[in-house]
Amino acid sequence: MDYIKIEATDLTYVLGNIDKIKEDLNELKQKQLDRVYSNKEMLSTLGVSDKLLIQYRNDGVLPYRRMDDKYWYTQEDLDYFMNTRKVGVPFASWTQVS
Repeated sequence: MDYIKIEATDLTYVLGNIDKIKEDLNELKQKQLDRVYSNKEMLSTLGVSDKLLIQYRNDGVLPYRRMDDKYWYTQEDLDYFMNTRKVGVPFASWTQVS
């Protein structure tokens, strides 16, 4: 059996990250959410492009959670988005595509 030497500070860092992930997951569970959507699922659910979804996140109109490089959306996030966004755009504001 081979052994790998790990510095105490490195081990503490790794364990701290594991604890953070556990806390994030427990937070989601405690909110008793029915559903958690991945980025791909949210794209499909909203029927929007990746670029528009990123814009919604950046503009703060779609709440989300981030774990490392992955984005997650709860049912509560989706409900908030659907209940607070403007539905429809007046015809006069449409631009003609040539």
